[in-house]
Amino acid sequence: RGEDPSDAAAELFTQSDALADLYNLVHLLEKQQRWEKLAPYSGQLFNREPTLKAAMLRLNCLRQTHASAEEVSAFLDTTIGKIEQSPEIRSERAWAYLAIGKHLQAKYLNDALLAERNDAQDFSLDVNIAIRTGDWERFSVLGAKGWEQRPQLSAGMLLNLARLVGFYNPAASMELAQEA
Repeated sequence: RGEDPSDAAAELFTQSDALADLYNLVHLLEKQQRWEKLAPYSGQLFNREPTLKAAMLRLNCLRQTHASAEEVSAFLDTTIGKIEQSPEIRSERAWAYLAIGKHLQAKYLNDALLAERNDAQDFSLDVNIAIRTGDWERFSVLGAKGWEQRPQLSAGMLLNLARLVGFYNPAASMELAQEA
């Protein structure tokens, strides 16, 4: 009575080291949103059963526990060759690369994503890469792309886009800011 079922599940997994017990423990901890306790088990699950679902769970744990960009990048790099590199995984890796200063790698990944899909997150990353690298010539191209995609963009992204467009088209900048 009153006992935490995840404690019993952790004890059972420790004794058995069975994959089924690890799944049970991970499920309980995820359901309870006990990210700190779940984090090491999510890593074990990915190492033992490298799937996209396990990778996304591990990534969520890293986010929830405020892991560093270096930790996130290192984990995402371990997924290469182990699981299908879905657009979500590649996008997360590109954002992590940007955060740790690997701008060229981030741009390479994001350019491929932009070529294969139309996603506001990819556009946002493209803008952030241009800003961080000082690629001022790219601003007009991004502004035109953003103008077309503005219905899909968040208010924050519209405001960032308005600032960007303001360098070369003040009237469009004002309109974007008003839409935000």
